[in-house]
Amino acid sequence: MSTQSATVSVEQRAAVVLGALVADAAAMGLHWLYDPERLAAIAETSDPAFQDADRRNFEGSRGYFAHEGKRAGDLSQYGAVLALAMDSLVSSHGEPDIADYQQRYLAFFGPGGEWQGYIDRPTRGALANLGAGRSEETPRVTGIDDDQMPALSPVPAVVAADPDHVDLESRVTGMVRVTNDNPLAVEAALMLARLIRSTLHGEESSAALHAEPARVGDVLQPLLNEALGEANQSSVDIAGHFGRACHVQQGLPVVFHMLKTAESFEDGVRKNILAGGDSCGRAMALGSILGARYGFGGERGIPLPWLVRLRDGARLVDQAYILGASK
Repeated sequence: MSTQSATVSVEQRAAVVLGALVADAAAMGLHWLYDPERLAAIAETSDPAFQDADRRNFEGSRGYFAHEGKRAGDLSQYGAVLALAMDSLVSSHGEPDIADYQQRYLAFFGPGGEWQGYIDRPTRGALANLGAGRSEETPRVTGIDDDQMPALSPVPAVVAADPDHVDLESRVTGMVRVTNDNPLAVEAALMLARLIRSTLHGEESSAALHAEPARVGDVLQPLLNEALGEANQSSVDIAGHFGRACHVQQGLPVVFHMLKTAESFEDGVRKNILAGGDSCGRAMALGSILGARYGFGGERGIPLPWLVRLRDGARLVDQAYILGASK
């Protein structure tokens, strides 16, 4: 594959990672609330985006309250992993350095690290394997056999660093397998990388979406095709059909439906929140592609008032633009 990165602007590439981070932070307060009726009731009295994590929203409803103490603008663990991947790639001038990423991951999420919050299954497994490697050379693959959405977290940063690198597939695979050593997780991550790249190069969004099912295996293919064929259904109903939980075979069909029907970045993000369940996991794919599609500002792009609500936003914006200028 020839290198075409020069045809994609720094701002476009920055919008990929910032789109994912904004979508994650917007969803964090109501993340893992599985009750669409409760979500709809919240939306009647307040904006569902950028809510504080409030246990009262979950009382008497189906859900899991995971983000005690977090406030509007904070990232979930998904966004935090993406931010770590950005930092690692910036430090290595856009070239993935698996050992550096692993060290940052262990230092941030491990004992005594900066992260205070929920630790999901892939994170627990990766931390155990990274900790075990302290006495000897850490292997490049420290992930566990897990097909959940955390696998997608580093993908926007890897693509933004160099969308058309000849080894993009191996770059994505290497970063994903730090936490998720699972064939379906890797397949999903590679599909997301292709979609981001196609969107950055201006491929018509519907054509890009409809091309992907033919490129994946027997698990995802029928699910994605079905989701794309249900454009008249609401995102809430689609999530109820495919599942609101964290496995890629649940989250990605819902994302495809939202990408098919979203009229703007803001519209897609609100659809994602109101669909319930693992909204932050879906945000990694949804936000990165909507960011690539619509950019910043205007009627359809990433709302600038949302961007400034990101906790540590000035640093994240700087990192995103530095990453976008790589190669």
